[in-house]
Amino acid sequence: MVLIAGLTALSRLPHTLSDLNSKAAQNDKYTAVGKQLASADSLDIDNGVAGAAMSVLPRDATFTVVPPTTTFARLNEVAPLTIEALSPYFRYLLLPRREVAPDQAEWVICYGCDQRPLRGHTRWVWTDENGLAIGRMR
Repeated sequence: MVLIAGLTALSRLPHTLSDLNSKAAQNDKYTAVGKQLASADSLDIDNGVAGAAMSVLPRDATFTVVPPTTTFARLNEVAPLTIEALSPYFRYLLLPRREVAPDQAEWVICYGCDQRPLRGHTRWVWTDENGLAIGRMR
C-alpha cells in the first residue's frame, strides 16, 4: 500500500509542479494594481469602483463605504459575503487612506447605496451605469 501511494504521488508530481509554475508565471505578469484588483475578483467586488477609488481618493483622505440597498443587492445578485467584505476590502485597498464614520468622512464610496440622503452633501466625481459611485463630501 505504501509503495502504491508513493508511486501515485511521484506520478502526479510533474503535473503538480507544472501547474504551480504556470500559476507563478501568471502571478508575475500582474502589475501592482492588478494584484490588488485580483483580490476584488475573489470577493466579487466590482473592479471599476475599486480602481476608481485608488485613483480618485488622495493618499491622505478619509472615506466611508455605504453598502448596497436590499433591492440593489437582489437585482444585481450581490452576495452577502461581498456586502460583508466591502468595508474591510476598501480599508485594505486604500491604505494609507483611512476609513472613518460617515459623518467624519471626506469621501464616500457608494456601492449601490441609496444616494438620496447624500444629495446636497456630496459632489459625485465618479459613477458607473450600475449604481456605483464615489463622491466628495461637502
